[in-house]
Amino acid sequence: MSGYVYSIKILAYVQWAIYRVINPVLVKGYIEDSYGCIPGRGSLSTMQRLKYWVVMASRKEEQWFYLKLDISKYFYRISHRVLKKILAKKIKDKRLLKVLYSII
Repeated sequence: MSGYVYSIKILAYVQWAIYRVINPVLVKGYIEDSYGCIPGRGSLSTMQRLKYWVVMASRKEEQWFYLKLDISKYFYRISHRVLKKILAKKIKDKRLLKVLYSII
């Protein structure tokens, strides 16, 4: 049993290392109002941005709508071919791409 726990710890460290390398590259492509798992965009930033939009909407006479979206099992349904193409455009390190492709 301890070998299994040990391998889970190693996997967690590998995932964290990959995240630390690719997250700064990928965050640049996120929309401004995306806050989940982005350093420096925590709960306070989210609430401040929401307050900004509530104030903006209250100053307009027309009706405003908003959409909160969380797609169930999104990453399981995304095309692996498309995901690999996107990663290849953003990441030039062939060794890292090989690791990412093996995970995908």
